[in-house]
Amino acid sequence: MVSRWDLSNCGERLLNMKNRDILSSLFWIGFGTLFCIGAVQNGIMLSPGVPGPGCLAFIVGSILIGLSLLLLIPALFKIKEPAEKQEIFFPQVESFKKLLVALLSLSAYALALEPLGFLATTFLFLFLVLRFIEPQRWATVLSFALVTTGLTYALLAALKVELPGGLWGI
Repeated sequence: MVSRWDLSNCGERLLNMKNRDILSSLFWIGFGTLFCIGAVQNGIMLSPGVPGPGCLAFIVGSILIGLSLLLLIPALFKIKEPAEKQEIFFPQVESFKKLLVALLSLSAYALALEPLGFLATTFLFLFLVLRFIEPQRWATVLSFALVTTGLTYALLAALKVELPGGLWGI
């Protein structure tokens, strides 16, 4: 007989699909709320009809909260699946490794943005993510990284967003 205090498979029970959806939704609702609080502190509107510095952050936070609620509400009403049908947290063997590479890549992107500049850093980031997290063909990786970096740069330049130029000043 298994005691209700038996913790041997606690991780599996905690991380079933329903609980995983609830926990991740609550995390992203909290993150979106932080965005909205920061946006309000920075000012959403400068004057009627003129968006303030916190306007975009407030919109992003609100969208994040809304999407999280779309995941949370059905998860709360989902009937618990039998133990034999429950998914494990990392269904693929390489999932944790891919998650770690993605987090390290994002951290490296943030650190390299100023010294290397937007163009070089963004291209390298996209190249590494497409090649090593979910490997794609070389032609796909190069073309996607080049086109995405170029289009993003063109959009941000058209919006007159000041981007770090890095060593080469571009």
